[in-house]
Amino acid sequence: MGQPYDGRATDAWSLGVLLYALLESRLPFDPHPGVGDHAMQMRMRSRTSHRIARVEWRWIEYGVRDGEGDGEGDHEADLNRFDAKGLRGAMEVAEGLLKRARSRWPLAKVAETEWVAGGIRVEGGVQFREEEEGEEVL
Repeated sequence: MGQPYDGRATDAWSLGVLLYALLESRLPFDPHPGVGDHAMQMRMRSRTSHRIARVEWRWIEYGVRDGEGDGEGDHEADLNRFDAKGLRGAMEVAEGLLKRARSRWPLAKVAETEWVAGGIRVEGGVQFREEEEGEEVL
């Protein structure tokens, strides 16, 4: 897209996609399950890049069902479903990462969440280090 590349922001995005996939057993920008026949699914898959560019996704397994919930929230998550499995923190992290670059959570913020900090017990806490210079791989 001709934008400057920031590997950390890209890694944060990738972490959000991976976390969503682990929670939902599907990728966030794939066509919604149950929408049309196989041919329609394939046509919709060709528009995946458009959904990614617009950051257009929603919760399916953990989504608000028709007639349930208040419909509030960025991606229509049913908080009770996440809470019942102890995964609200995972939901918050995924939603913080699956955003446009300017509003996406930095990895340091992810590390500070109770869900991550409480789940990773390392003496001195999670720490990041900057690499001096990358090594060329041939």
